[in-house]
Amino acid sequence: MKSIIRNIIIIAVVLGLAVVGYKMFFSSTTSTPTSGLKTTAGVGAGTSASPQIAAVNPSSTADAGTIGTDFLNTLLSIESISLDDSLFTSKEFTVLQDFNRPIPADQNPGRTNPFAPIGSDGIAATVQVSTSSPSSVTGTSATLNGTLLAGDATTTRWFEFGTTSSLGSMTTPKPQATQGAFTEVVSKLLPNTTYYVRADALIGGATVLGNVLTWKTALK
Repeated sequence: MKSIIRNIIIIAVVLGLAVVGYKMFFSSTTSTPTSGLKTTAGVGAGTSASPQIAAVNPSSTADAGTIGTDFLNTLLSIESISLDDSLFTSKEFTVLQDFNRPIPADQNPGRTNPFAPIGSDGIAATVQVSTSSPSSVTGTSATLNGTLLAGDATTTRWFEFGTTSSLGSMTTPKPQATQGAFTEVVSKLLPNTTYYVRADALIGGATVLGNVLTWKTALK
């Protein structure tokens, strides 16, 4: 970076000197009908017997010299410029560059290819099975309800439930070849406790996860 700045300064100084020289040279040889005529030797006039007559402003040479000095002083002041790289170590910049934040996995991504036959790709669409609110709720038992919206002769369905969103308990998978509602009674629950439930199914070899609902058992 320093070498680049040094080269820029050198080029700027050279250009500045060229501009100053250009102004000083042509200001002394330009003929204009003004007062203050002055005889000067123009280009190639070193051996000429008759001097060339040129009209110039007497103060133009001094003005050009002043401009050149100011220009050079300005160029030399570049040496005092420094680059502040503290931005790249600031807290704000570090936060912007933090790409290590984990992205939670999609719990219901659906099928990779919705046009492929059922069972040929990963997890099937969630809409093939849905969870309904439990019924016949007591302090220690409840009837879990779900609906199968698609299936075939090999389809099985079940419920997962628990006291947290991670569920943890599972009913026995049972076959169901046709669409429609299905239920399962669970017992040995804790009274006055919030439970989570989700209806699941295996359709065409693909596991389908339904939506998660909550319910609360009755007081004992």
